[in-house]
Amino acid sequence: MFDPSVIALKTLKSLGFLKIIPLFYANFLCGLGFINKEQKVLTIEELKIKIHLMSVVLSVTPGQDLGLDIQYVQQNRQDYLPFMLEGLAFKYFNKNSHKRLKQELIKTIQPLDCPTRISMLYIGTGMSMGVSYGKSFLKAKKEIEQKQIVEQYIEEALEHGEADYIGCLMEPLGLISLTHLKKGALFLNEFSSLMLKSPRLNSEERHHYLALMYHGLGRGIYFGPTSFVPSRNWKYRVLDDLVKTMKLVEEHFSTQPNSENEKQICLSNLVAGFFWALCATSLKNSDVLIDYLQTTKKDYAQIWQWQDAIKGGIATNLYMLKTCKEDGEIENLWPVFWQRNQSNQTLDIWQKWVKEPTMQFLAENQSIATDRVYRV
Repeated sequence: MFDPSVIALKTLKSLGFLKIIPLFYANFLCGLGFINKEQKVLTIEELKIKIHLMSVVLSVTPGQDLGLDIQYVQQNRQDYLPFMLEGLAFKYFNKNSHKRLKQELIKTIQPLDCPTRISMLYIGTGMSMGVSYGKSFLKAKKEIEQKQIVEQYIEEALEHGEADYIGCLMEPLGLISLTHLKKGALFLNEFSSLMLKSPRLNSEERHHYLALMYHGLGRGIYFGPTSFVPSRNWKYRVLDDLVKTMKLVEEHFSTQPNSENEKQICLSNLVAGFFWALCATSLKNSDVLIDYLQTTKKDYAQIWQWQDAIKGGIATNLYMLKTCKEDGEIENLWPVFWQRNQSNQTLDIWQKWVKEPTMQFLAENQSIATDRVYRV
């Protein structure tokens, strides 16, 4: 497998670009008075982590044999392994019609013997599916055409998804609604309303897939194009985006008949998905996660009231990363994530909102239905 991400990252590191760009950008904002010195340090760390993560994920290039590519990634790219698998499947099925999904995935995943690694391949494949059906949905001018597209989407997910992995195909629809379709909640609200009326799904299935889609939307807010690069009031900007999206979701479901339960499902998973993504980028420097938690607690009561969702999003992300690791040890994900905070005097929020709920979740969930890793 030719993997340009290895060459690209080595080149950027050798030239110092991964350090210089965040440093230059943060100094520029600080010089203009947009952020203070403390925020400058955190801006550098967050941007550095995001650039590294996205360059690893997006620069992976699939060949003609998906199985060989997956084998290569597992053997050589343990850094951010689950996200590389996601990017690999997304690019592969963008290049190759996802109509071949069932045959390709079943043949490929059998040797993996790791449900969460398999789930990331389904997540990436679901991104490809979501882009295709999402664009068709937005082009449709009549509701009857939109209904047909939604039914086709559900049919393909049910046909190609294996048991616990069906939801993994649907979760990314929320993510790509922002990153690729640029519509976010406006698209997802409309699409999910038609999904909730589908005769192909029972009530439990509708609510489960609904939760997953809005979890994906939460991920999209954190990784989305408008909030990827920190800017003026950087830590407030992305949280403001989350609050605005929560309002759009709440307003939408408030107009639907008998939809209070659906509204609660969507809002809780929207928040969980946001903190799921934030946790994923904070493993190298947990000060970023702590700062977001402190800021949310202090200034964002609308988000902070969803405390169980915040804890759940962080815990499920760490669960997924734990089970993807070859040694399966949570403490060995990246030791600094745990160790750097043990002697800090401001650790109440860390203990209460990160470590304790995660350890409790891990103790209560030795095994879990695979697509449940992506929702609360």
